[in-house]
Amino acid sequence: MTTLTMKRAVVKSKNVNTVPVTGRGRALYTVDWFLNGKPVLRNHDNPNLMLKNGQVC
Repeated sequence: MTTLTMKRAVVKSKNVNTVPVTGRGRALYTVDWFLNGKPVLRNHDNPNLMLKNGQVC
């Protein structure tokens, strides 16, 4: 006699988009989302982020 066994399917869900805490971080997140279609930066609250011309955000 044979029996069928089903292995438990593992579904992994990871929340990669976390909304930044600071107002400046939320603004950078929103601009990043609209310009790129999805946020490409990982830490929008980082105070060391700068614009390309060297100005602090």
